Amino acid sequence: MNAFRFLLCLSLFFSSTLHAETTIQPVSGAERVPVRRELLGVNQLHYGKDSYGFLLPGTKWVNPEMVAMLREIGVKSMRYPGGCGGTHNYDWQRSAGLKGSYSGLGLMEFLRVCEEIGAEPMLGISAFRGSPEEAAAFVEFLNAPNDGRHPWAVERARLGHPEPFGVRYIEYGNETYHGNHYVQPNTQVLASAYAQNYLKFRAAMKKVDPNIALGVVLGPGHWNRDVFRGIGNDFDFGIVHHYQRVRQTDRLEYAQNFAVWEGLQKEKERALAYCPAEKRDSVRLALTEFNTTFAEHKHLTSALVNAEALFYLCQDASFFSAQYWQFVNEGFGMVRGASGNFVKRPNALMFALFSRSLLDDVVPLEVSGRKTPTAAAVESVEKTDDRQVPDSEDFQKNLFQNRVWKNHDRPNRSVMEKSPDDVLTVHFVTDEPYNYYHVAAWTSTPPWKSVVYRLTAEIRTEGMEQTAGGALELGDGRGFSKTHSVAATESILSDEWTPVTVDYFPLPDTRSLELKVRRFSGGGKGRIQIRKIRVVPVLFEPKAKPVISALGTVSRDESRWAVLLVNRSFEPETTTFTVRSKVTRVEAEALTADAPFATNEESPDAVRIVPLDATFSGNTVRVVVPPFSLVGVRGE
Repeated sequence: MNAFRFLLCLSLFFSSTLHAETTIQPVSGAERVPVRRELLGVNQLHYGKDSYGFLLPGTKWVNPEMVAMLREIGVKSMRYPGGCGGTHNYDWQRSAGLKGSYSGLGLMEFLRVCEEIGAEPMLGISAFRGSPEEAAAFVEFLNAPNDGRHPWAVERARLGHPEPFGVRYIEYGNETYHGNHYVQPNTQVLASAYAQNYLKFRAAMKKVDPNIALGVVLGPGHWNRDVFRGIGNDFDFGIVHHYQRVRQTDRLEYAQNFAVWEGLQKEKERALAYCPAEKRDSVRLALTEFNTTFAEHKHLTSALVNAEALFYLCQDASFFSAQYWQFVNEGFGMVRGASGNFVKRPNALMFALFSRSLLDDVVPLEVSGRKTPTAAAVESVEKTDDRQVPDSEDFQKNLFQNRVWKNHDRPNRSVMEKSPDDVLTVHFVTDEPYNYYHVAAWTSTPPWKSVVYRLTAEIRTEGMEQTAGGALELGDGRGFSKTHSVAATESILSDEWTPVTVDYFPLPDTRSLELKVRRFSGGGKGRIQIRKIRVVPVLFEPKAKPVISALGTVSRDESRWAVLLVNRSFEPETTTFTVRSKVTRVEAEALTADAPFATNEESPDAVRIVPLDATFSGNTVRVVVPPFSLVGVRGE
């Protein structure tokens, strides 16, 4: 069907809903949640030349522009030394300037910036090196009084900070479950050993300062199970990470990007599944890394999805701290550029608008009104569209039928074989621990629209008790290092054939697929066996979602109120909401752009914050929320 009929179909579909308004009102009798501004946090890196521009070039001085920007966007917590690259081999004495030279942002400089902007520090120590005694000395350096009885406090004073820093939160490791790939051979720590070490480090650190809270790394289910078996109730808080997948889609599928609430809820459930029941409801969680994916984090929609992540965190009191990955330049930086020419990406602008529209207590809101298109609506439009979609027979075709598998591991580490009954086996022939893919196959694919690729198989393992188990990973054929676009099945650690499935959401320009056999962590001899491998296209079926999502907060004395709104559609949405008392003043602004996936990479103001008109009468406020935008409305 021609383009005219496609546009006509869209016009008819949306015209029936344009008159509908979204209405928002407080939930009667609902309990309020105090706002934790520490949820507006970022990661700062110890490594990288000048810490990727956080320092003035060639110095140990923090760039004043960076400090001003942190204040401007409302950052209230900062994590250091940052991820695997900063934490796995971290030596706190070196970073404090007590043990020779060091590169990147120093510990003292980081803590001084925290003090300067009023941000809570979240520090990390390695789970791969060091000792409980070294960790105890770290706590003494940070928090002990300079009274002549604490040698490390004397060192701190000598470095220019006589008063204790009063650090409260320290993480024991970072994503320890996948090993330390910054050394060769890759160092692994089993969950059982991690748990034993955690208890030793925690006891030594709390002996110096009982107020220190030591975080425990949580991740895959098998890791969490064995960690909780080892530590029981003896931990202070849990650490989780979440990166939400986002796709560049058309208007009918757009709202499906906003599944971050479901993603965070699953992350929390997985983290606490093996937590002792008597403590599960009182566990405190820190989301020390969150973002969208590497391929998509630069655009406006990423900022909107991360705003909704903050909506969720603000309303779930178990999360006391969160840090966006990452602040400046490196990979995911929300700020890019060099001194005198820094540019705020959409996520930095989102933080600024969010922080300005966040008061003291969260007020639960009830949102009603228009919803996004259903799967039936998508199907009706697809039939009038010239875009290519799979034919019915394509949905039955296994894209990896009779594909050739290639061994990309070193021959002395693993051996691949394919049996006549179509069972693929990967044998591990050494005890060397490593995290890498072992065998892979590739296939090309047409440029289909509205398609995900569903991988199904059965997996079993033998002799792999010291590992995460075996898994399959499906992704863009150009490779993870170029696209960061993959999806992996659950890791199986069982000698019984176990079904697995995962859906891979391709990038807009994906033209080939890569299927890998993986062992994500651990070591030792053993084997993975896989059979009944199928990869087929599946038509993406979006579910109806509310067009507008909202977060409401009030000041402690209820004299001021603020509402944050995300528009998940390609249409302007008229939204009205009520507050408890008569409105006397309103101001509004929107984070918006001309396109949902716009970036500030070429034009620094393509994504921008602009003033927005809002009207009020009595205790009712009305605002037209621009398409694909974040709006902050504040008033008295």
